This record gives sequence, structure tokens and C-alpha cells, in this order.
Amino acid sequence: MPTSVRLALWCLSAGAAVFALTTLRILATEGEVAWLLVILLAANGIAVYGIALGKRLAWGNARLLTAAFGGLTALGLALLAWLALDELVRTISAVGQTPVVFSRLRNFDFLSFLVVGAAVSASYWAAFVSLGRLSARRYFDRVCPACGSTKIKVASRRPLVLRCRQCPGEW
Repeated sequence: MPTSVRLALWCLSAGAAVFALTTLRILATEGEVAWLLVILLAANGIAVYGIALGKRLAWGNARLLTAAFGGLTALGLALLAWLALDELVRTISAVGQTPVVFSRLRNFDFLSFLVVGAAVSASYWAAFVSLGRLSARRYFDRVCPACGSTKIKVASRRPLVLRCRQCPGEW
């Protein structure tokens, strides 16, 4: 197994661990968890399992999953930070004191939440990049054996059979 695939496995596992701990924390404090968190955690676990087994379909699903998770996590963190700073600026300019929400966020340790979220987003992006490397593509048999091209497409309705876009090779 190439180093790029090992790195992707490690990054996906770290993301799954943080996802699981977050889900358990929400379950402990709220008493219930949204089904979306459980579904996303299961999808992450299935991707880790498929990558560990070296399945070709897992490569494509993991690339899609890591791009979506990394992008949505980064977008959510940026939106959360922007809203928090916007509220802080409005309240300080209007009243001249720190808002109540920020005193609650200090108890929640808002900065550590942003740092952990940024680390999770970075781990998903690292997995996305490492799965796109040539060594990972070769490991998952996503390189044409005839010409060495990485420009491939799925053969007609058979997802396990690939066709090269540069030569007539099919494997």
C-alpha cells in the first residue's frame, strides 16, 4: 500500500474519530442526535473500510466524500466565525460591552471549536489530495495499463470496467 493511501486512511480515520466523538457529545448533552450525523458517520466508516480493502469503487466515493466534507466543514466554520464576529462588532458599537452570547461562547471555548473544525477540514482535504496522487491511482487501478493515462471513464453501465479516453484500452 503506497504512502499516499496510508495518509488518506489516517486522515479519514481521524475525521471519523472526531465525527464520532462529536456525535457522542451531542448525544450525551442533548439526549438525541440528528440522523444526518449518523448517516455521515456511517458513510465515513464505509469509505475507510473500502480504502483499507483497496476497492476501486471506494476510491471514487472517498474522493467525493472528502471533497464534500472538507468543503462543507470549511464553509460552515467560515460562516460561524463571520456571524460571531459580526454580532460582536454590532453589539460593541451599539452598547459598548461584550454581548451575552460571547460570554456563553467563552464557556464553550469557541476558539478551540474553530481550531478542531479547521483541523478536521484540513484532514479531509489532505485525504482528497493524497487519493488523487498517481501512486494512489495506480494502487486502485485507475491508470490505463496500455498508455499510462489517468484520463479514464467508466465503460457502459459497468462501473468495474474502465475505458481509457486516450487509447482504446479497456480493463
